[in-house]
Amino acid sequence: MSIFRERQIVKKRRRWMTMLRKVERILISVVIVIAGLTALYGIYVMVCFGDAFAIKRIEIEGDWKYLSAERLATEAAITEGESLFWLSMDDVHARLKNNPWVKATVVRRMLPDTLWIYAEEYRPRAIVFADGFFYTDETGVLFKVPEAGEEKDFPVLSGIKVLEGRKLDDKNSERLLSMLGIISSFEKSAAGLEHGIAEVNFDKERGYSIITREKPMQIYLGHAAAQDAFKMIDDILPEVKKRFARIKYMLANEPERLVVKYQTS
Repeated sequence: MSIFRERQIVKKRRRWMTMLRKVERILISVVIVIAGLTALYGIYVMVCFGDAFAIKRIEIEGDWKYLSAERLATEAAITEGESLFWLSMDDVHARLKNNPWVKATVVRRMLPDTLWIYAEEYRPRAIVFADGFFYTDETGVLFKVPEAGEEKDFPVLSGIKVLEGRKLDDKNSERLLSMLGIISSFEKSAAGLEHGIAEVNFDKERGYSIITREKPMQIYLGHAAAQDAFKMIDDILPEVKKRFARIKYMLANEPERLVVKYQTS
């Protein structure tokens, strides 16, 4: 055999060896990928269909007056044994928000077997009267209609218009917030601490007025700043008490001027 022929055979053998090594590397890579996929599939089956991450505990927390953990657990409609990873957080949020007392919720998976829920409730600040009654919170959200057996000992707000779906237009929303501000300011005043507040009314011509709870009287505030009016009332209140006569109403709708009308009989 010639030297040339031998060199050709050697080159062919080298090419075959190179190709075999490439095929070997490809096969090893394929085996590794298949093994990895098999492992991932096993993990998937274990997580989604096994008991490793099944819900065994449901923890519900919050500072409530009108809600309870038992009621929220029922409304969340979660079954022990469900997979934490199959459970839809959005569905849990939606079911909890169907309760009109629920203001906000947080839902978290706590591995390996716990679902944690935090719920914040609405707190009524007053009751709006407008073709019906509605609870409002301190931010002016009308969140539900008071029902039989529910607490109703709150100031009543009247003179605003509520649209369908418990909505307010901009003007009435502003008036509602002003009324809530009047409640807060009056409750901090000496007159408010003594008499309490039963109702706040808005009238387009007369503006805002208050009806007190104890020894009922009406205080006309007009459209002026309520805090200035309450300070003026507090300053004159000791002198008013000296008359030992029941007050029918007060006109505090003008700056630095207070008119007190007493009952004559």
